[in-house]
Amino acid sequence: MPTYTGTVNSPKPVGEVFPYMADFSNTKDWDPNITETSVTSTGDPVRVGATFHVVQGSGMTKVELDYETIELVDGQKVVLRAETDSLVSIDTITVAPEGAGSTVTYEVEISLKGARKVAEPVMALFLKRIGNEAREGLEKQLS
Repeated sequence: MPTYTGTVNSPKPVGEVFPYMADFSNTKDWDPNITETSVTSTGDPVRVGATFHVVQGSGMTKVELDYETIELVDGQKVVLRAETDSLVSIDTITVAPEGAGSTVTYEVEISLKGARKVAEPVMALFLKRIGNEAREGLEKQLS
Protein backbone atom coordinates (compact mmCIF):
# COMPACT_ATOMS: atom_id res chain seq x y z
CA MET A 1 0.00 0.00 0.00
CA PRO A 2 1.58 3.31 -1.06
CA THR A 3 2.03 5.75 1.82
CA TYR A 4 3.49 9.20 2.27
CA THR A 5 4.35 11.04 5.48
CA GLY A 6 5.46 14.66 5.62
CA THR A 7 6.15 16.90 8.59
CA VAL A 8 6.09 20.70 8.74
CA ASN A 9 7.00 23.01 11.61
CA SER A 10 5.08 26.25 12.00
CA PRO A 11 5.51 29.28 14.24
CA LYS A 12 1.70 29.41 14.48
CA PRO A 13 0.04 27.87 17.57
CA VAL A 14 -1.99 24.65 17.52
CA GLY A 15 -5.20 26.60 18.16
CA GLU A 16 -4.76 28.37 14.82
CA VAL A 17 -3.24 25.55 12.78
CA PHE A 18 -5.53 22.66 13.72
CA PRO A 19 -8.86 24.18 12.60
CA TYR A 20 -7.21 25.29 9.36
CA MET A 21 -5.91 21.79 8.65
CA ALA A 22 -9.12 20.02 9.72
CA ASP A 23 -11.15 22.09 7.23
CA PHE A 24 -10.07 20.04 4.22
CA SER A 25 -11.36 22.67 1.79
CA ASN A 26 -8.18 24.60 2.62
CA THR A 27 -6.00 22.07 0.76
CA LYS A 28 -6.20 24.17 -2.41
CA ASP A 29 -4.31 26.92 -0.53
CA TRP A 30 -1.22 24.80 0.01
CA ASP A 31 -1.28 21.74 -2.27
CA PRO A 32 -0.32 22.78 -5.82
CA ASN A 33 -1.84 19.55 -7.18
CA ILE A 34 -5.33 20.46 -5.93
CA THR A 35 -7.27 22.64 -8.35
CA GLU A 36 -10.66 22.83 -6.60
CA THR A 37 -12.10 22.16 -3.15
CA SER A 38 -15.43 22.70 -1.48
CA VAL A 39 -17.25 21.82 1.70
CA THR A 40 -20.20 19.64 0.66
CA SER A 41 -21.82 19.18 4.08
CA THR A 42 -23.70 21.77 6.09
CA GLY A 43 -22.56 23.08 9.44
CA ASP A 44 -19.10 23.24 10.91
CA PRO A 45 -16.47 21.74 8.56
CA VAL A 46 -14.35 20.76 11.58
CA ARG A 47 -16.41 17.80 12.81
CA VAL A 48 -16.88 14.08 12.27
CA GLY A 49 -19.14 13.61 9.27
CA ALA A 50 -18.06 16.79 7.46
CA THR A 51 -17.62 16.16 3.73
CA PHE A 52 -15.40 17.79 1.13
CA HIS A 53 -15.10 17.58 -2.64
CA VAL A 54 -11.51 17.74 -3.87
CA VAL A 55 -10.30 17.91 -7.47
CA GLN A 56 -6.71 16.97 -8.14
CA GLY A 57 -5.14 17.90 -11.47
CA SER A 58 -7.01 18.91 -14.60
CA GLY A 59 -7.87 17.68 -18.07
CA MET A 60 -7.04 14.02 -18.68
CA THR A 61 -5.33 13.70 -15.28
CA LYS A 62 -8.25 15.12 -13.29
CA VAL A 63 -9.21 13.03 -10.25
CA GLU A 64 -12.27 13.91 -8.18
CA LEU A 65 -12.45 12.69 -4.60
CA ASP A 66 -15.18 13.05 -1.99
CA TYR A 67 -13.68 12.99 1.51
CA GLU A 68 -15.43 12.49 4.82
CA THR A 69 -14.02 13.29 8.24
CA ILE A 70 -14.15 9.92 10.01
CA GLU A 71 -12.20 10.73 13.19
CA LEU A 72 -11.49 13.91 15.09
CA VAL A 73 -9.49 14.45 18.26
CA ASP A 74 -10.00 18.17 18.77
CA GLY A 75 -6.82 20.17 18.43
CA GLN A 76 -4.73 17.06 17.77
CA LYS A 77 -5.82 14.73 14.98
CA VAL A 78 -8.19 14.49 12.03
CA VAL A 79 -8.67 11.47 9.76
CA LEU A 80 -10.38 11.77 6.38
CA ARG A 81 -11.40 9.03 3.96
CA ALA A 82 -12.19 9.07 0.24
CA GLU A 83 -13.21 6.13 -1.91
CA THR A 84 -13.65 5.76 -5.66
CA ASP A 85 -14.11 2.71 -7.86
CA SER A 86 -10.30 2.51 -8.17
CA LEU A 87 -8.91 3.47 -4.75
CA VAL A 88 -9.34 4.25 -1.08
CA SER A 89 -7.40 7.17 0.41
CA ILE A 90 -6.97 7.67 4.15
CA ASP A 91 -5.47 11.03 5.11
CA THR A 92 -4.36 11.52 8.72
CA ILE A 93 -3.31 14.94 9.98
CA THR A 94 -1.85 15.44 13.44
CA VAL A 95 -0.96 18.76 15.00
CA ALA A 96 1.25 18.93 18.08
CA PRO A 97 2.61 21.84 20.09
CA GLU A 98 6.25 22.71 19.44
CA GLY A 99 7.41 25.55 21.66
CA ALA A 100 5.18 28.54 20.87
CA GLY A 101 4.34 27.00 17.48
CA SER A 102 3.27 23.62 16.20
CA THR A 103 4.29 20.59 14.19
CA VAL A 104 1.97 19.19 11.51
CA THR A 105 2.34 15.60 10.33
CA TYR A 106 0.39 14.61 7.25
CA GLU A 107 0.09 10.94 6.32
CA VAL A 108 -1.63 9.52 3.24
CA GLU A 109 -2.32 5.82 2.66
CA ILE A 110 -3.68 4.77 -0.72
CA SER A 111 -5.09 1.33 -1.43
CA LEU A 112 -5.66 0.56 -5.08
CA LYS A 113 -8.55 -1.75 -5.91
CA GLY A 114 -8.73 -4.87 -8.04
CA ALA A 115 -6.36 -5.22 -10.99
CA ARG A 116 -5.02 -1.74 -10.29
CA LYS A 117 -3.07 -3.16 -7.33
CA VAL A 118 -0.26 -4.10 -9.75
CA ALA A 119 0.32 -0.36 -10.22
CA GLU A 120 1.06 0.26 -6.52
CA PRO A 121 4.85 0.64 -7.05
CA VAL A 122 4.20 3.37 -9.64
CA MET A 123 1.58 4.95 -7.36
CA ALA A 124 4.15 5.02 -4.53
CA LEU A 125 6.54 7.08 -6.70
CA PHE A 126 3.75 9.41 -7.78
CA LEU A 127 2.56 9.82 -4.20
CA LYS A 128 6.08 10.70 -3.04
CA ARG A 129 6.39 13.41 -5.71
CA ILE A 130 3.02 15.03 -5.10
CA GLY A 131 3.40 14.59 -1.33
CA ASN A 132 6.67 16.50 -1.34
CA GLU A 133 5.10 19.29 -3.41
CA ALA A 134 2.20 19.52 -0.95
CA ARG A 135 4.57 19.51 2.04
CA GLU A 136 6.55 22.41 0.53
CA GLY A 137 3.33 24.34 -0.09
CA LEU A 138 2.13 23.68 3.45
CA GLU A 139 5.43 24.83 4.86
CA LYS A 140 5.07 28.16 3.03
CA GLN A 141 1.40 28.52 4.02
CA LEU A 142 2.04 27.88 7.72
CA SER A 143 5.15 30.05 8.06
